[in-house]
Amino acid sequence: QQVSYKYLIVALGINLHYEKIKGLPEGFNHPKIGSNYSVHTVEKTWKALQDFKEGNAIFTFPNTPVKCAGAPQKIMYLSDAYWRKTGKRSKANIMFNTSLGVIFGVKKYADALLEVIKERNIAVNYKRNLVEVRADKQEAVFENLDKPGETEVHQV
Repeated sequence: QQVSYKYLIVALGINLHYEKIKGLPEGFNHPKIGSNYSVHTVEKTWKALQDFKEGNAIFTFPNTPVKCAGAPQKIMYLSDAYWRKTGKRSKANIMFNTSLGVIFGVKKYADALLEVIKERNIAVNYKRNLVEVRADKQEAVFENLDKPGETEVHQV
């Protein structure tokens, strides 16, 4: 079929560059590290949620363009609901580290999401960007974007 147009815009999506995070590509071999952005790792995310027993559960929003700005929060809220349903939520410290200075770019939705975060007892750290994954130590290293070069290590 032939389609005529005055302007043509082709949007193919964003390329994934996990290699920009030190230790991440090989970190996907670890059972507790997943990503819902890739068909190759999304199943691991579900398995990690099912196998979770207790401790920190860290969800991140990167300092780069993403396919869907809501995806990191969606999986976080779904995880919260799943762990509540399975009786594990009281043993989970859910943390959302976002490179942004706000929870969401649209104020109307940000206000509503902040209420959800408060009700669900989720810790949010703003201006934090994942720069390294140490799978062998179960550590995630975040740069404080307000203080470039300063990092924080979180045990997973």
